[in-house]
Amino acid sequence: MARKKGGAKLNRSEIIQARLGPRLKFGSELIANKEKCTLSSLVEMSLEKLSESYKFKVSKKIHPSEEMSVSDLLELIWSSDEGVRFIRRAYILPSSLTFEEEDFFYFLTCYNYFWSFYEVKYKDESGNITRTEYRRHHALESLIEENLTEHWYALKNEDVTLLQKIPNEMGRIIPPPPGVDFEFEEPKKAYINVDGMFPIDHADIWKQNIHQLIKEIWVPVETPEGKKHEKKIVFPTPEEQKEMVDKIYQEHILWHSSSRK
Repeated sequence: MARKKGGAKLNRSEIIQARLGPRLKFGSELIANKEKCTLSSLVEMSLEKLSESYKFKVSKKIHPSEEMSVSDLLELIWSSDEGVRFIRRAYILPSSLTFEEEDFFYFLTCYNYFWSFYEVKYKDESGNITRTEYRRHHALESLIEENLTEHWYALKNEDVTLLQKIPNEMGRIIPPPPGVDFEFEEPKKAYINVDGMFPIDHADIWKQNIHQLIKEIWVPVETPEGKKHEKKIVFPTPEEQKEMVDKIYQEHILWHSSSRK
């Protein structure tokens, strides 16, 4: 039997505790009396108004101006489902994540069951398909919300027994997303005559060594709370990747050539 999801109680207002100095409390009561509302309602209205003017920096993919108010962000991020809300925030507002939340987000991306995949085809020089594989669509719309919701509390609480029940399979297969390459030419192999035919595959060189070029750096970022440092992943340029592969390729040739002497 499918588990029933709670709904109504999640939409109720939550009670929070706040400290107000005597002067500010008195001023707030004056405003509340004039507006004919309670002090708590006044605080809620004030926060709603602040959310319309307070802005966060976002990427150009999210908004052309690279800025969005909190109220506009809530239209994109808010969900009564905690897991869905977390993933949306990670994609739309990654700067709001703590280091622990960044690690947890990466942890979630390792579960194929929560994401969508599309087929990639490799072809030879004649255009014949030599092999196919599936790649995860790295985008917010790739998330399968119902799958994540089903296992959210096991993930959040790190319940090993329940985590083992998450299916080890792709969440769903989708058509190739617009703008994503899904057909590739099969990488060519170079053969070096060293004690017979010794193959050196450029693709294998790239796979085995690309991690050496990926760097983690800490960059200063100005936030409303002050300056803080955020971790940034720096990926190598295509030129740097090609230079690495060519260098290792030449080293293979020199090493095997010298070993024959």
